[in-house]
Amino acid sequence: PDPALPFLDVHFTPTLGGDVKIGPNAVPALSREGYSWGDVNFRDVASMVSEKGFQRLAAKHFRTGLREVYRSARVFATGRPSAGTMSSLQSFFPWLEPAHLEAWPEAAGVRAQAVGFDGGFV
Repeated sequence: PDPALPFLDVHFTPTLGGDVKIGPNAVPALSREGYSWGDVNFRDVASMVSEKGFQRLAAKHFRTGLREVYRSARVFATGRPSAGTMSSLQSFFPWLEPAHLEAWPEAAGVRAQAVGFDGGFV
C-alpha cells in the first residue's frame, strides 16, 4: 500500500467471531447513506464533485482512483477479486488463493474523509 493513501488498496479486518474480512479498498460513496454500488443519490454526488477540494484530490490521484473504483466495482459485480486485487492480497499472504475467499453478504463500511480546499486530507 501507498503510505500517502493508507486507506486504499487491500485491507484485512479481523472479526469478533474469528473470521477475517478482506476489503479491496476505499472508494467515494455515491450517497451519504450509501453502503453499496447500487445506492446512488445524484444530489450527494453532485455536491461531492462540485467541491474544489474533491476536484483537486481527484485530479492528483486520478489513475489510483480509477484502479480502486474498478477493483471495488468488480468485487461488487462478480463477488470475486480482480487479478490485481489478488496480487495485492498475496503480497501480504503469498499462500492465499481465490478459493480461500468467499463473498460477504453485508454491505460495505463507510467512513468520512475530510478533504481540504487544496485537495489534501485533513
